Amino acid sequence: MAQEQLFSPSLIILALLKSARTLRKIPSFLLLSSALSGCGAAVDPGAASGSAGASGTAGHTGSMPDQGGSGSGGDAGSGGAGEGGTSDCRQGGNSDCGEGGEGGEGGKGGEGGEGGEGGEGGEGGHEPLELTFADRFVIKVQARSDGALFVLLDKPLDMRVDWGSPQRELLLFDAAGRRLKSVAVSTNSRFLLDFAVHPLDDVSVLYSSATEYSLERFNAQAQSVGGNVLSDSQIDQDSPVWNGSPSAAVESLTRDAGRIAAFGEQLVVATRTGRHSVIAQRFGFFNDGLGAAFHAEWRTLVVPPFSLANVALTGGSYDTFSAVHAQAMLHLAVD
Repeated sequence: MAQEQLFSPSLIILALLKSARTLRKIPSFLLLSSALSGCGAAVDPGAASGSAGASGTAGHTGSMPDQGGSGSGGDAGSGGAGEGGTSDCRQGGNSDCGEGGEGGEGGKGGEGGEGGEGGEGGEGGHEPLELTFADRFVIKVQARSDGALFVLLDKPLDMRVDWGSPQRELLLFDAAGRRLKSVAVSTNSRFLLDFAVHPLDDVSVLYSSATEYSLERFNAQAQSVGGNVLSDSQIDQDSPVWNGSPSAAVESLTRDAGRIAAFGEQLVVATRTGRHSVIAQRFGFFNDGLGAAFHAEWRTLVVPPFSLANVALTGGSYDTFSAVHAQAMLHLAVD
């Protein structure tokens, strides 16, 4: 190892100076060349180029049930520039040290992530039902929790026979459209006006006659479980007070002057009276020890009594769109 050790340039020059004989034999340009040959600064190149930017994050997969949205592309990565190289000067030299290497180039940005795949479409609904009725038309439909349908049918009235007396029928169909039964129907003296389905699948029905309104309740199997006639002693006490003969509970121009709507398991009823006033009431249905029946829990006057004249057809025999009685009919909704 001692024989392979390299001497520094300064030691070589010192040895040459001690031997004048040798010094005279060595040309000056060789001494200068020898002195400078080891002092050149060894320069290391600059550090490696900067690292490449991180790849972008992939887009999220769409998750909507009906139609998934495409995921957004990931952000491009950004590489940092490499640090400059440093020079490594050997000891003892008089020459300048080598300059540091140039900084490496910044890494290329990572590619954006791919868009997420669209979510799967939602499940399709049931096929629509096709129900056909001869000589009658549908005026109201409500569904039970199991998908069964209650359908209220009506028909044009012959004004020579059915003046103001609706000829309606309430039918029950299963979810596939098969007719199960006739729940309620107008008769010659009691006319079916409206129905309402409650959250627990009970059904309430409103009837009218020449002198009174009545309610009937059906269970989820469409079996009658109770009912009663409605009575209202405050009709003539509503402002303006009427001191003459007692007024009728039912509108005189038409029997089709009442509507109902479910309010949970309770029932809201709106009727037009013989004074042409409109009354709204809320009923509960329960057994008070005398049997299951409707019991009034709230009442209010909606439209005060006023004068209402009769209207007749100018031609023809059928009131196809109930135009004759439109002024006396009611519309009801509960929110």
